[in-house]
Amino acid sequence: MINLLLLFCLNVTITIDDGPTKYTENIVKTLNQSYNGNVIFFITDRGVGQLNKYTNAIKEILYSGYEIGNHTFNHTSLSNYSCIESYKDDLLKVDNYMRQRFNYDIKYFRSPYGRMNNISIMAVEELDYNIVGWTLDISDKMLQDSDLKSIIKNSSRNDGCIILLHDNACTSKYIEKLLNILKTI
Repeated sequence: MINLLLLFCLNVTITIDDGPTKYTENIVKTLNQSYNGNVIFFITDRGVGQLNKYTNAIKEILYSGYEIGNHTFNHTSLSNYSCIESYKDDLLKVDNYMRQRFNYDIKYFRSPYGRMNNISIMAVEELDYNIVGWTLDISDKMLQDSDLKSIIKNSSRNDGCIILLHDNACTSKYIEKLLNILKTI
């Protein structure tokens, strides 16, 4: 059975995809200063050594008490996987890295682009992840929008929302604005 999770929905959960990057530590620092809520960083290597390059950023995430979720090792299209085992292998690369480096067991999963098929569903089910979706995808353009507060209010459910951000320059620059808005809602 798939564990589809709309996490912590009595308030706001911030999720940040595609890290770690050179922006992660600044995002974590800002979250530490301005936010007491739930945060999950969905990490990937993108097959280019991103996990090893930004090990300190991962340490900061964990030290701050935030969760880390699996966003696949390669962050590639589902069409690149021909069987469950190849998809599981991709996921296990991230799991094994986190277990070996940080003694950390990943519980959460978000697929790249939010897309899943039978292969990915069965692989995630076999690995017993909780799949985390989102209720509000705040794009880079929306972060800069002067009416961001209305966008968040209009898309929030009565029991809260899960915000999707990306680990990039725009989030790093505007996350404090987002956090200030969340304090007023």
